[in-house]
Amino acid sequence: YDLASVSTPITSDPSETAGEYLSGVNEKSLGYKNAKVDELIQKGIETVDIEKRKPIYKELYKELSDDPPVILLNYRRTITAYNGNIKGIDPEKYNSISANLPALSIEK
Repeated sequence: YDLASVSTPITSDPSETAGEYLSGVNEKSLGYKNAKVDELIQKGIETVDIEKRKPIYKELYKELSDDPPVILLNYRRTITAYNGNIKGIDPEKYNSISANLPALSIEK
């Protein structure tokens, strides 16, 4: 095929979407295979410390930019609305309300 429409979840953990580029996962549909990308994705998944993960994913995104598995044509903005009685929401969070769940409270 020449063009496809796809959607990815809005998430704060890059491993949730980066895994789509692992060899063998979507190889039939994407036809993409890159040993360095595979290594970096695996390393990112296995690393728990967030500060240690940052340079891994930075390098992964650089490799994906140099050898893109797909070319994204559009990025849709997400708008979130919520009731003013809900406190603890940080609207700047990338992955919507789910990142705020531990801090949420409802005031009457």
